[in-house]
Amino acid sequence: MNKSITIGITVALIVVAVFVGLTVQSFQGEAVARIDGEKITQEDLYKSMIKQDGQQALQGLIAQKIVDLEAKKNNIIVTPAAIQEKIKDYQDAYGGEQGLLSALQSSNITMDDLKSNIDMSLKVTGILLPQITISDEEIAKYFTDNKASIAPDVKDPKLEDYKAKIKEYILEQKVQSKYDSWLQERETAYNVETLI
Repeated sequence: MNKSITIGITVALIVVAVFVGLTVQSFQGEAVARIDGEKITQEDLYKSMIKQDGQQALQGLIAQKIVDLEAKKNNIIVTPAAIQEKIKDYQDAYGGEQGLLSALQSSNITMDDLKSNIDMSLKVTGILLPQITISDEEIAKYFTDNKASIAPDVKDPKLEDYKAKIKEYILEQKVQSKYDSWLQERETAYNVETLI
């Protein structure tokens, strides 16, 4: 999944976690802020959050539930080792563990959020993989078209040295392009009904 969708889902899940943390009993007028003695209650805050971010958070939860149900139905299990392998890829891309942690912190994302997003991404890939083909010609064309950015410091890069990473990248792009329509189709199949 691309970074913006991953971040969007993470933000939605964080917002929902905040909603869950605010119990219905605590909405009995307890103040979260005061301005010249006038209070803003937890109920006011909750209503505002639902109005501003509720639909996005709810859509994220619906998507997560559908992915989990489809993964279970298709016997797709994401192992901790697979998640750790993706984290290692991110660390490599961000110049090491500290670079990744800095990027996460600047995006207000925890390592647990990242692991959850990786879990979902791997499940989606597993679900959609049977619908995707990647030919050697596609890989070769991508390599030829993007050689300078793939291997900027290599004088004469060879396709074989980059084939696996290119295939993974093309797969991610194809999964991303299929995801929205697949999710809409699954929402219809599951008869999703939103109540807020």
